[in-house]
Amino acid sequence: MEYITEICIAVLALAGSALGSFSGFKLTAYRVEQLEKKVESQSSATKRIPVLEEQLHNMGERADRLEKRVEMLENRLDICRRENGGRR
Repeated sequence: MEYITEICIAVLALAGSALGSFSGFKLTAYRVEQLEKKVESQSSATKRIPVLEEQLHNMGERADRLEKRVEMLENRLDICRRENGGRR
């Protein structure tokens, strides 16, 4: 009878260990899946960064050209005002 009790306890312990291991595996798989999703979203953001940098560079160049044009128009306006004696 003593051996039957020990065998039952061993079987229950084995079943508990197996259940715990399976649950741990499922949790690990879920966490890996969530990390993969995060990596994928960061990867797509990383792909967009060079595009945004190029657009920012182009906007900076355009702003420089516009500033030069405004300066040129202000100079022309000053010349016109001097030629007309300060009248508008």
